[in-house]
Amino acid sequence: MPIVATVIIGFNEEGDLMLEYEIVNYDHPLESHIKNVVVDKQEAYILTKEVNISLTQLPAYIAKKYGVQPFCQSAPSEAIALFKEILGHFASSGVKYEYRIKYKQ
Repeated sequence: MPIVATVIIGFNEEGDLMLEYEIVNYDHPLESHIKNVVVDKQEAYILTKEVNISLTQLPAYIAKKYGVQPFCQSAPSEAIALFKEILGHFASSGVKYEYRIKYKQ
């Protein structure tokens, strides 16, 4: 079976901006993991000011700008490149974020 990956952007329960990269390895499930980036609401406002949009419009704006397809699986190399490109934008904008990796059990 293939290894597939997805990139998702939206808000978590606390209202913080969340970017997620998930990789699923069907042959070796223990290698499946999620890279999670959380941008505090106040930091996310920095991104909204750059493009003059509201906070609620930010996930859709980023998805459109970077071509994130909702719930669309892709090759891991494509998904990680997209994930890194978005993180690069956060960094170049001076946005602070929390980064976590969680392996599936």
